[in-house]
Amino acid sequence: MKADLAIINGLLVDSKTVWPGVLYIKEGKIIGITQSLENHPKEVIDAAGLYVLPGAIDGHVHMMDPGYTDREDFTKGTRAAARGGVTTVIDHHRTKPQVFGAKELLEKKEYLKTRSVVDFGLLGGLSLTNLGNLKGLWEEGALGFKGFTCELHEAEALDMGHLMEILSEIRKFN
Repeated sequence: MKADLAIINGLLVDSKTVWPGVLYIKEGKIIGITQSLENHPKEVIDAAGLYVLPGAIDGHVHMMDPGYTDREDFTKGTRAAARGGVTTVIDHHRTKPQVFGAKELLEKKEYLKTRSVVDFGLLGGLSLTNLGNLKGLWEEGALGFKGFTCELHEAEALDMGHLMEILSEIRKFN
């Protein structure tokens, strides 16, 4: 498989080692690593003297978009993330509308598709009244759930009884 891009002369970094090598990428995915340039891709980046690191994941962002874009919007927030080496963000549910059901999750995903410059995932919200919506949120791709045990802005507080019900329901999703 021919690569679109090769990054040469850099020091490749993983969780255990740093070594010189060539990183091959096709359609945004790593497809190989070699010691020297073998087949010539469409584009070559010379990373001489640089470390080549995996992208970071920020698992806790509050972009507040849609709804509170006077604070920050998804495009500006993800541009800042990319500039710092973050290639994936996980956004919380506190937007307008809040993400308490599958419909809102799908609408938010669609809305963000053209606004994000990095990969993203979404959390579903927990409330006193959306227990029946949790499975739908999960099935439509929510990566997890967020709730509050204290009142915060428009967020309602969940008590221990509600949390036990919620956790019992989520446990069924495996």
